[in-house]
Amino acid sequence: MKLVRPIFILLFIFLLNNYAYSAAPSQNFENIITKSRAQITSNSNFQPVDPNIVKIDTPPVLPYQEIGKVYVSLYNIWGVKRQSGVISDLMQKQAAEVGGDDVYNIHVNGHYAVGDIVKEEPIN
Repeated sequence: MKLVRPIFILLFIFLLNNYAYSAAPSQNFENIITKSRAQITSNSNFQPVDPNIVKIDTPPVLPYQEIGKVYVSLYNIWGVKRQSGVISDLMQKQAAEVGGDDVYNIHVNGHYAVGDIVKEEPIN
């Protein structure tokens, strides 16, 4: 019985901490667990793409439109620091969900890796 109260307190703190983080419209339960999200800054809507085709930290060569930002926590929900490959994979997945082709200008801001999501515009 004595162990139940600390578990509920930790669960409450976890949920409260992620409530403020989960304000983005693209937020869902999986994003809360992975502590990652994409924030759309464009008025345009794009179809999701395959995460495997999203380039990471490659400057776009075609004319492009910045459509948002991606945020990925440097730490998982248990507080363990993530490897860079895991962070890149989560960035690709979040960018793909909003239709991005590339994530570039990646930098660390506090406990998050932040990158710009762009959509390359083919020349007609």
